[in-house]
Amino acid sequence: MLTVRHIAVNVAARKKGKDSMRLALKTAGWDDDYLVRLVAP
Repeated sequence: MLTVRHIAVNVAARKKGKDSMRLALKTAGWDDDYLVRLVAP
């Protein structure tokens, strides 16, 4: 599970914008559209 968490944190760190990484991870967990935008290059 640690590897999956590490990958998720790396993907969230690539995002653009002023929001925190914690907020990005939380939003991705609730909003599928945001998750797709976060994962897509």
